[in-house]
Amino acid sequence: MVKYAGIAVDQQGKALICPRCQNEELYYSGEFCKICGTNVVNKCANLYNDRGFLEIAGCDSILDGNARYCTRCGNPSSFLENGHLKEWNYNPNKVLEFPY
Repeated sequence: MVKYAGIAVDQQGKALICPRCQNEELYYSGEFCKICGTNVVNKCANLYNDRGFLEIAGCDSILDGNARYCTRCGNPSSFLENGHLKEWNYNPNKVLEFPY
């Protein structure tokens, strides 16, 4: 069984600690960190094309703290889009090859 790294969240998908600035005071009702302004709720995000236009609107499903994609519609999660989670196949030891 494989378990992917994620961010600890409560039942509403809200991070227990801000994934950007590590603020631990997230007990208020909003969805954004009061210190750095990042979104602290992992939910289905909008999907944009390479020109920045909305391609598929997110369904706003609340997701687990390690969800990189929505289980209902397949759109990226807000944590993945904001860079709080790495792609599931991220390899920090991968050597980049440059064409000669």
